Amino acid sequence: MKRTYYFIFLLFLGCGKKLNDSERIISPITLDMNTLRWESSQFPINLKVSDNLDSDSQTLINDALNEWERVGKKDFFQPLETTHSHSFSNLIDYYEQDRFVQGIYLAKNKIQDMNDASLAVAQIIYYADTTSSSTPFYHIVHTDIIINGYDYTFSTDRWDDTTYYIMTLVLHEVGHVLGLAHQSKGIMYPSMSTMDKLETLSSFEADLLQEKYAAPKIPLEAVLIPSKDPSPSQKYERALLYLPFSKIKNSQILKSVLKQKNV
Repeated sequence: MKRTYYFIFLLFLGCGKKLNDSERIISPITLDMNTLRWESSQFPINLKVSDNLDSDSQTLINDALNEWERVGKKDFFQPLETTHSHSFSNLIDYYEQDRFVQGIYLAKNKIQDMNDASLAVAQIIYYADTTSSSTPFYHIVHTDIIINGYDYTFSTDRWDDTTYYIMTLVLHEVGHVLGLAHQSKGIMYPSMSTMDKLETLSSFEADLLQEKYAAPKIPLEAVLIPSKDPSPSQKYERALLYLPFSKIKNSQILKSVLKQKNV
């Protein structure tokens, strides 16, 4: 099987400035995320949590993983374990310096290539499988979540409206880990406020997982730019994908959930 490796960074949530059009997408790769998923043989994923997250945060993170398993009706993750925290200065170091560990990390130092408008980043490494059709399908092989603890404060108290609720944050990022893109409603809405305290997923997220993992399907479209790597068997490309996000004053996630429940 010919495998071509690419890198994609999904920047989840931002507060502060609103991104203009020139800041939204900076990428040599146009990727249809409907074509991005894990191979079933890779489940359950061994996703660990950094030891600088307190026990209450770890409990809520474990609850977030369990919630995705509940709606997906599948054991996506191994039992949660801890891993060492890091003080890397670049996002890619979380993969290159510790590629045998997939983790949810709280970064308390400044990361140079993390936009200060981002609450967290889900970093996904994948390869293109071109054996099944003329259009590649993308298989995830590694993922990390880096929480921006340098610019923001996160809380385990769902009644605290002055900080960001870590379970809602991680619920969103784990959706990216499973290959889901931003949506116009529900937990995958691209922004959150300190008022958002979502703890459960809906049939909408269940349908997204069902569509992605129920059965193999032909990808819609994916445009690749060849890299300059001289190796004929493997080409490496790094891409930064900035998804639209902005600060919101009201609870858009909760509003969208209430709206879909009323349908």
